[in-house]
Amino acid sequence: GFWMRLGAEVRPQHMGLMGTLIASAPSLRVALEDLVLNHPRYARGGGPYLRSWEDGGLLIAYRTHAAHPRTAHHMARGAMAFGYHLFQQLSGATPAQVLVSLPRPADVADYVAVFGKARLVFGSPHFGLVYDRAALGKPMIAADAAVRRDLLAALAAHLTRVEPSLAERLMRALVPSVLAGGISVAEASNRLGMTPATLNRDLRRQGTSYRSLLNAARYEMAEQLLLDARMSIAEIAQTLGYSE
Repeated sequence: GFWMRLGAEVRPQHMGLMGTLIASAPSLRVALEDLVLNHPRYARGGGPYLRSWEDGGLLIAYRTHAAHPRTAHHMARGAMAFGYHLFQQLSGATPAQVLVSLPRPADVADYVAVFGKARLVFGSPHFGLVYDRAALGKPMIAADAAVRRDLLAALAAHLTRVEPSLAERLMRALVPSVLAGGISVAEASNRLGMTPATLNRDLRRQGTSYRSLLNAARYEMAEQLLLDARMSIAEIAQTLGYSE
C-alpha cells in the first residue's frame, strides 16, 4: 500500500508545466489526452495510455518501461493513485472503475482507502482508471484557453532541447501503447514530430527498426502480464496481438 499512499499525496504543482497545462484544459477528456501525448516525451520508466471503453467511456492506464518487471506493479499502482487524486482535484471527477492487473487480495482496505467508492476490478490486463462519458465532459476547474496555448508552445520549445535518443523516445511511446491496441508507424512518427520516412531512416542509422522496437515493447508487456495479472499465455497473446 505504500506506493498507492505515496501517489495519493500528489498535487498539481508537483508536475510543473505539465500540471498547469492539464489544469488549463477545457475538459477532463482533453486533459487526459494532453497527459498521454506529452508524458512519454519527457518522463522515463513508464507512461500512460488511453483506450476506449464501453458506453463512450475512456480508460487511462499506466505501464512501466522498466528493467525489473517484478517491481513494475508497485509503480503502476502509485501512478493510478496519482492520477485518481490529480484529476479529482482538477475537475471534481472520479472514475467509475479502477482496474488492477493483479489477483484480488484477501483484504482490499488499502485500495478502498486510496480509491474510495470506485468499483475495483482485479485480474485486468490494465492498471488504470475508467471514466464514463459524463465525467469526461466535466470542465476543468481552472480551464483557460490562453494559458493552455502558451504552455503548449513553451513545452514544445523545451522538449526540442532535452529529448533523448530517437530509439528511446519511440520505446517510451510503444511500451504502454501495445496494451491500447498498438500504434502504427504513422501514429508513432506523428507523436515524435516527424514523418514516417524520417523516422524509419533515422532508426536505420541507429541500427534498429520500428518493427524491432515494437516487438521489444510487446515482449516487455508480456513479461509484466505474466508476472502481474497471472493471465494465461493465450490471454496475453490475444491482448498483445500475437497470432500464437
